[in-house]
Amino acid sequence: MVDRRKEALVAGVVLLVAAAGVGLYVFQFAQSFESPTVESVDSSFGAVTEDTTAIHNEITIQNPNDRSVPGAARLGFTVRMNDVTVADGGKGGVGLPTGQSTLSVDVPLQNDKIPEWWVTHVNNGETTRLVTNPRVSLPGVPQTVELSATEQRLTTDLLSSVTTDGSREVGVGNDTLLRVSNQRASWGNATAESTPLEVQTDIENVHDYPVELDGTAYTIEMNGVTVGEGTTDDSFDLAPGESGTFTANPAIDTPKMAAWWQSHISANQTTDLSIRVYGLIERDGERKRVPLTIFERNARFQTDLLGAGTTEVATIAGAGGETSFERPERVKRTSEWGAVADDTTAINTDIVVSNPNDGSVGDLVVLNVGQRTSINGITAASGRATFDGLEPGDNALALTSEFRHDSVPAWWARHVNRGEQSTVVTQTNTTADIGVTKLDAPEPTEERIVQTDLLSSFESTEPTTIEQEGRTVATIERTSAQWGMATEAVAPIQAEAEIRNEQSQPITITDVTYTVRLNGVVLADEKVVRDETGAPEEYVIGTIGTTTIDPTMELDNSKMEAWWPTHVQSGETSTLTTEMYVTVETALGSKRVKLDSFSQNQTVTTDFFGES
Repeated sequence: MVDRRKEALVAGVVLLVAAAGVGLYVFQFAQSFESPTVESVDSSFGAVTEDTTAIHNEITIQNPNDRSVPGAARLGFTVRMNDVTVADGGKGGVGLPTGQSTLSVDVPLQNDKIPEWWVTHVNNGETTRLVTNPRVSLPGVPQTVELSATEQRLTTDLLSSVTTDGSREVGVGNDTLLRVSNQRASWGNATAESTPLEVQTDIENVHDYPVELDGTAYTIEMNGVTVGEGTTDDSFDLAPGESGTFTANPAIDTPKMAAWWQSHISANQTTDLSIRVYGLIERDGERKRVPLTIFERNARFQTDLLGAGTTEVATIAGAGGETSFERPERVKRTSEWGAVADDTTAINTDIVVSNPNDGSVGDLVVLNVGQRTSINGITAASGRATFDGLEPGDNALALTSEFRHDSVPAWWARHVNRGEQSTVVTQTNTTADIGVTKLDAPEPTEERIVQTDLLSSFESTEPTTIEQEGRTVATIERTSAQWGMATEAVAPIQAEAEIRNEQSQPITITDVTYTVRLNGVVLADEKVVRDETGAPEEYVIGTIGTTTIDPTMELDNSKMEAWWPTHVQSGETSTLTTEMYVTVETALGSKRVKLDSFSQNQTVTTDFFGES
């Protein structure tokens, strides 16, 4: 597209007044010669090089004389923008035929003058006074004919593309951090070195954690030419729900406007403008870019510098450039028992975290991983670790939780009260610190069921006899056991034995004692079964009769704290050893008897880290 400006320019012949010596002489054309006049000028931009931009001018001249002036005229042309002479040139040896004729002259606009003009344009409120001066020189006329200068007002409104009273949400990945609204901008005082731009926006923290920046990095591009880039100390720190005004101060490198000018004219006076302001945080004494774009505007403006002098500005889609971020994700977790100490047992957990981000973003990430294990609602283990920086792809991390031995009596009491079944729940809470804020990375809760069956061997319907002096005095026809209501202090086993008297006289069973050990940890040591009054329990079986005795074995549940380390050290395997003795009194006398049904060894295994 060619931009043209047509102005009717009328000029008369100006007499040359010159001082010579002490006298002033006035020369004028002979009465037979009238001065030519310029009827119009059409101008357009031509070829663009690194140094110059051609302005092609078509000048229509009216020669009112009845004779031509062959090869006599010289055409000149000057362009000033806000008093900065950006173009000056001419063409000699041009003939003037009689009547109307059109002459051409190309003048080179000096591209290195554009930065000087740009400073005046910005400081004048994006307004330029464009003045063009065509001139004609004729032989025999001692003065160049300066034609009437034309003046035009050129305006732009580049900041309108930056300003918006709407709101938008700013975040990283799928997480919204800030609500940004009422964006506005203003120019600072432009100099030959820099053209400062102040960008303000209202911001509100809509995130669950504080959002903070230690500085900004910015890029300003015009038609792909980076006319401004750098960092600033502009910062903010907003608590959740807090609002404020953020001011960023990017700047254009004024000398680079010469390169922009070349691109602008080459693109038919069209420019795609992009302004992006990113966040910076301080890490280890260095400033690093975070995946957060605080401000981004993209616009296209088109000028008509040699025509109407107007500018059209429209918002366009951005070309991207924002640092992306995706949350790291745990892809694998395995645990095993570690070192056993006096009070705790280590749970060593290996975690594989997949980081989909590139190295620059991954370097920013600090993972805070917390793990909590509860058994039957009792917190049994917890641990936390921090991992600074993630490589792209899979990262192997190690976390140690401490399993508290003193938690065992509480959750074990619930274990037996629930039919020897425990629910083991492991919760992993991960927070990704990305510098500008923190992001929760919720993970699914892992739940497993752990079961035991300690009393199963006490269940028997196989008759066993009690012998005295070679004679059967009683037969144990059935035995069973079940847990009573356990507490952190006591875990009762309610045993039952159905005994038939094989004698013609009553027999008495008394002095019932029991011993229970779990991996050698004594839970009951020759304890006597007592009745409600505290006296030793006594059972009388009538003649040829059957009686069920129900001694309760009270285990010291607090000793489970000491048992647990032995269970882990044995690969989650324990041996339950029980012994029960009774005294049988008959007509034949008294005898101490071991009840085999309640006296045995049983292996107990668990798998706390097995499949859910």
